[in-house]
Amino acid sequence: MSYKLTPFYRTTQGQIQFLSLNAQGVLAAINAGQQTSKGIEFAFNEGNVANDGWAFQLGATYLNSTIKYGALPNGNTIIGLLNNYVKQYNSFTLAGNSALAGLPCFTAGSVGAPGVPTVCSTPGSTRNPYFNQPAQPLFDPNARYTTYSVIPAPFNNANGFATPFSSTFIINYKHKAWSVSPSFTYADGESYGSPLVWPGYDPSSCASPASTNFAQSCSNFIFIPDKYTGRFDNLGAFMQPSRLTMSLAANWQASDRISLTATATNLLDHCWQRNFPWDSSTTCIYAQLASNLLAPAGNFLSNPPIQLAYPYGSWYNNTEIGQTGQKLPTEFTMEMSFKL
Repeated sequence: MSYKLTPFYRTTQGQIQFLSLNAQGVLAAINAGQQTSKGIEFAFNEGNVANDGWAFQLGATYLNSTIKYGALPNGNTIIGLLNNYVKQYNSFTLAGNSALAGLPCFTAGSVGAPGVPTVCSTPGSTRNPYFNQPAQPLFDPNARYTTYSVIPAPFNNANGFATPFSSTFIINYKHKAWSVSPSFTYADGESYGSPLVWPGYDPSSCASPASTNFAQSCSNFIFIPDKYTGRFDNLGAFMQPSRLTMSLAANWQASDRISLTATATNLLDHCWQRNFPWDSSTTCIYAQLASNLLAPAGNFLSNPPIQLAYPYGSWYNNTEIGQTGQKLPTEFTMEMSFKL
């Protein structure tokens, strides 16, 4: 029997942070902050898989990974860029009243011109739905945040990559020419969330509200608080489902030259949901809506289709974080090995 504990600590100045240049996935990398990743790894081994009897292997890792963003070349910070969207929303509220936006109603301007502030009794005026809403707090530029490989952009990059806890447990039983080996993998969920996922119409850009669908006549949008949380979602506001998978392998050494191995992967693949409105029983990783281009309905539609009703949905691009976002079906394989 043997075991090993390995603590680790990594700190990086000028950590490279990726930013989206467009929704097609073109990225730019800048040295943006100070990242600290620390944790501990535990490995345990008992028995020998080459001998008859039981053998066990266990590996487990705890990780805490955070970053504090520093100043960009223009003097702003990554958190400051996100705060610009919050400030824009606040400018439409009474608490964050500005000379142009923070007024209760707007009248459509001439063709191609923005709306002009007006009193709500003016015929054809558009009501500002944010006027009586509370101003939203800004994100702390000096705080530490969970790590994202790409910083959130509009309808893009809403998931982090640091898995707080992961473990693998392998059991092996061998009797003469036969051996059976079930394996279990458990991972606690990464963090996800973005303040730039829920759009609202810009009341200063709307045509006359003569029809009930006047919001769709608005030529511009702003980001507004998430309808389901009542706030701008912070980086790492939510946790992905925790996930347990089980596979099984059986081997028969028919002779010194011939062996047969049967493998059943994903006999069990279960994800424990976190009870969010957008949860789906078949989804194990959530992020922004599909393709980085599909925007939720926000307040543009009162009864949107289910595909646009929530700010987050199933994640399909598993090249980004190295995990498959959907539950996997059971797969069976048979392999024969023959030695000359």
